[in-house]
Amino acid sequence: VRGRMMQKQDKVPIYVLLLFFAIGIPSWLLVNGIFLQMPILISTLPEKYTIAAYLVIFIQIGNIFTFTYVFYHNKRPLRYSITIPLLFIVTIILSLCISFFWCKTTTIFSKTRSLSLMVLSMLSGAVGSLSVVILYPFVSLYGTSVTSVMSTGMGCSGIVASILSFIQHPDRSTPVFSVSFYFHICTILVLISLVCFIVIIASNSINQYKIRQQLLVTDESLLSDNSIEKESTNWEIVKCSSYAILNQIYISVLYMIALGLNPYTVLAIESPKDKTILFWFTLAGVIFVALGRLATLKFNNTNVTIQSILQTPFWAYLFTICFVMHSYSSRKETVSILWGIIAICVNVCYSFLYGYEDTMNFNKVAQELPSHKIEKASRFVGIANQMGTIVGALISFTPVSYT
Repeated sequence: VRGRMMQKQDKVPIYVLLLFFAIGIPSWLLVNGIFLQMPILISTLPEKYTIAAYLVIFIQIGNIFTFTYVFYHNKRPLRYSITIPLLFIVTIILSLCISFFWCKTTTIFSKTRSLSLMVLSMLSGAVGSLSVVILYPFVSLYGTSVTSVMSTGMGCSGIVASILSFIQHPDRSTPVFSVSFYFHICTILVLISLVCFIVIIASNSINQYKIRQQLLVTDESLLSDNSIEKESTNWEIVKCSSYAILNQIYISVLYMIALGLNPYTVLAIESPKDKTILFWFTLAGVIFVALGRLATLKFNNTNVTIQSILQTPFWAYLFTICFVMHSYSSRKETVSILWGIIAICVNVCYSFLYGYEDTMNFNKVAQELPSHKIEKASRFVGIANQMGTIVGALISFTPVSYT
C-alpha cells in the first residue's frame, strides 16, 4: 500500500473523553441491571436462587451473534458508523421489552420457567459481547487514554445501574419503584449514548485525535475503517497479542463462574438479611469492577499475568464459600451475617482486580503492538473474553443442573 501513516496523537480534551465514556455505558447496562434486580427475581420468579445460573447460560448463548459478526466482518468488513448505532438501537428496544415482559412465565415440560427473561437476557448478553468486539477495536484507533475511558464507561454501566438500584432498593419488600420503571430509565440512558456517538462520528475535530489516521493515498477505496487490517495475517496478530488473549480467557472464565454462583453466597443466611447481603454483594461487585477499569488511567504499566495471579485467591474464596453455604442450607442450618460481610469485602478486592486487568489486556495491545495491528488484535482479545465467559458459564451451571 502506498502512502504514509500519521502516528502523532494530541492530548485529548475532556469533552471528547466524556463522549467516549458515554458510548461505553450501554454495553453491559442491561445485563448489570438484570443482576441488580436479583432480590426481586429470586422472590418473584419460579427458579428462585438458581435464576442467576440460568441467566448466565442464556447470556452466553448470545455469543452466537458475536461469533457470527466476527466471521462476517472478517469476510466483509462493516463500518463502525453503521454497526455501533445499530447496536444502540437494538439495546433501546431490548430495554423496553425487559420492562414489559421480565416477569412473564411459560410452562415447559410441566415446569414453569421465566422464558421471557431468559431470552431477553440472551439478547442483552449479545449486546454486551458485541460491544466488546466492536467498541474496543473502534476506540483503539484513538489511543490508550480513550480506550481506558471507554472501558471505564463500560464498567460504569454497572455503577449507573447500581445507583438506580440503590435508589430503588430491590431488597425491600416494597421497592421505591418497579423493575419496569428501572428499565425505562435505562432506555433513556442508552438514547443519550447514541446521541454522543453521532456527535463523535460527525465531528472532524474529534476524528483528528486518532493515533493513526487512514493512509494518505489517492485511492479512496482504501479509506474505509477496516482496510488497514489486511496488512497482517490473523495468525501473526494472534501471536503478537497471545499474552493478552490467554490472560483474558483465564480471568473471564473465573469471573463468569463467580457471577453464576453469586446468589449461593447468601444461601444459609437467614431471611430477610440474605436479600440485603446479596444486594450489597452485587452492588459492591459492579462498582469496584468499574473502579478497577478507572484505575488503568493512572496505573497503566503493570504485568497482566501478575494481576491474574493476584485475583485468583480472592476468587477461590468466593467459589468455596458458595459450596459451604449450600452445605449449611441443605442441612437447614443458618450462619451469621458476618459470613456475608466477609464475602462482600472479598468480592470488592476480586472485582477491582478483575476490572483492572480486563481493561489492561486491551491497553497492552494498544501500547505494545504496531499501529496497523491494534484494531484487529483488540478484536481478538474481545473474542477471547467471550470464549472465557462461555466456559465459565457452563461450569457455573453444572452444580445448578443437579439441584
